[in-house]
Amino acid sequence: MANSRLLCDLSTGARMSQACAVWNVKTNVCTIITEPHAPYEVLGHEVRHCFEGHFH
Repeated sequence: MANSRLLCDLSTGARMSQACAVWNVKTNVCTIITEPHAPYEVLGHEVRHCFEGHFH
């Protein structure tokens, strides 16, 4: 199983992401990928991306 950094890097084109939010245009679903037991600050940051649509 791939780790979250690899999944985020492949999904967003970023490097060494701690977490990411990925928007699926076809289904209008935002998926958040993190390491297990991610801090609340990281989760909140990615949820904000889902609501605002500013992905990095």
